[in-house]
Amino acid sequence: MTLPSIIDDNEFYDVKDGKWLSQNYSELDLPVLARENTILLRNPKAVHADYDFTKDVDIHLYDMHEGTTSVAVVDQKGKDAGKVTVDRTGNELKVTTTGLSGNATIYIHENGKTTQVTLDGAATTIKL
Repeated sequence: MTLPSIIDDNEFYDVKDGKWLSQNYSELDLPVLARENTILLRNPKAVHADYDFTKDVDIHLYDMHEGTTSVAVVDQKGKDAGKVTVDRTGNELKVTTTGLSGNATIYIHENGKTTQVTLDGAATTIKL
């Protein structure tokens, strides 16, 4: 199975043979392997690991399944502050958010390709 890195869209990890990887990263550049049907928020402008998850975030969607998937958004103290929901019907994704502020960009990671869309307001519909 080949998994993409969320840090670099050109970086992939082949995990089928179970090899250990040995590389050095800072706390903000550590690669995270994302499984399918994952919604992951990150702030590319963050200078510390405890950034505000509700402001100016990138929303990464990884091979979303048919149906509805959602994730809670928490503030810097770990309290619920919002939500991101993805409804997939065929090749259409409807992304709805609550509690986010500032500019948000959606990255759809699907079939080894990444598509970038600017979130316009609190919801948008994307055709793949």
